[in-house]
This record gives sequence, structure tokens and C-alpha cells, in this order.
Amino acid sequence: MIYQLQISTVTCNLRGYAVIRNNQQQEYEVNNTYLYSGDIQLVKNPSLTIYPRYNSSSDSIEFNNEEKGFYSYSFKVPYTLRSLSSVRLPFINITPQCQFYYKAITSIHTGQYKGVFQRYYDLISNQFLPAGILTIRDNQVLIGQSNLPDLPENYTHTITLGQDSDIRYSIKSNLISSNEVQTTDKSRTYSLDITISNFKNKEITGQLEFHGTSHISLGESTCMSGKIDGNAYILLLTLQQGEIYRCQFNVILK
Repeated sequence: MIYQLQISTVTCNLRGYAVIRNNQQQEYEVNNTYLYSGDIQLVKNPSLTIYPRYNSSSDSIEFNNEEKGFYSYSFKVPYTLRSLSSVRLPFINITPQCQFYYKAITSIHTGQYKGVFQRYYDLISNQFLPAGILTIRDNQVLIGQSNLPDLPENYTHTITLGQDSDIRYSIKSNLISSNEVQTTDKSRTYSLDITISNFKNKEITGQLEFHGTSHISLGESTCMSGKIDGNAYILLLTLQQGEIYRCQFNVILK
């Protein structure tokens, strides 16, 4: 499967294609095509590089049924599969939910450290998607490619597509108290000074995650909205163009 995700300022469009490759010297007239997806246990042959050379008409593959995670599809339009060529069959054309944001992940420890944010996409489909290669274009600009696993209906799949050097953070972290005497209730309190810089000429949204040990709690804070999620503190961000945001917070690690 190959997928193309087109993102605009108002919507997302996902098109999927099944690529059928003929590596033989013989030409075939195909009347019916049946495709299967899911966790199917078969002996694997060496992978083949696929070069799509022929696109079928607007007719698309039909979903037949699902049985215990095994999905079957059919394409009942005749076509010619020429020798040493491939056919690209339209598979899906849907409008999924998709959200773009910036994200960086760091740990809590003493010292000064810095980094850049990464590009993240959350994708939610309203139907099952077989595994394949996804190409993402955002406002007609090629952003990158990612391998999709089999995705269930209404499942949130997160895609990471590299760093963006225009969004940066720096942290100065100090250990301000420590209770290492008691064996059952050890704790450390850190004070963190945060600087986040948006060098873009537009507003951005994102989150900076701070990971601690098995338990983390928030003390005094001057930062914008954030939340505790397990052993992480997540700082939620909305920065205007060219904004340099600074704040400070204390965390207790146990």
C-alpha cells in the first residue's frame, strides 16, 4: 500500500493505492483482484522494489469483510498487467482527522541543556488502514514519508517527521532540595528555568515534555498551562511569531 496525505489549512485528505507488480515477461489480462490485509502468517519472499507506472481509472477497491482482524477486499474491474510493469489501484479516499504540532522530550536533571522541537502529526482514520508507506504534503510542500502499521478504525497514530530548527528550547535546572535519608520516601526538588524561542513568522502550538522517575509532582510555577501525565510534566505551548517565552517551575521527583 502507498498513501498520500494532503493537508491544507482547513482539512486533510488521505488517498490510498494498492500497487500490483508483474515481474514476469508475460502479460496478463486480470478480471478480478482480491486483496488481503491484517496479521497474516505466511513465509515471506525477499522484498521487491515497486515502481508504479500505470494508474487505473476512478473505480476503487471494495471492502468485503473483516474476520478476526483479517480484512479482505476486491477489485472487479478488468485491466491489463503488462510484463515488468505495475498497476496502481485506487484503494481509499477519505477525510481523516489530523493535527500538526511541535513536540520536544527531555529529562529532569541538574545542569544546562538545550534542544530543538520535532514535527508531529496525529492521524485518526474512520476506517481500517492496511500497512503501507505514507507521503505527507502540507500546503503542497513535501514534508516527508513514514511507514504506517495496520491502523484500526478511530485509532490515534502519531507520526514524527524530523526536527524544526526554528523552534528551540533551553533549560537551566538546579537541585534545590534533597531527601535521601529515608529509604521509603526519597525525593528531590528541582527548579527549572525555561526559554522557548519561536523564530518563525507565524504562530505555533506544541508541547515540551519533562520526564522524571516513577512519580512526579508540580510545585510553584509561572508557566502557561501544563499537566502531569504519569511520570512526565507536559508544558503546553502557544507562541506568536518571533516570540521568546520564559517561565520557571519547581518539580518534586520521588
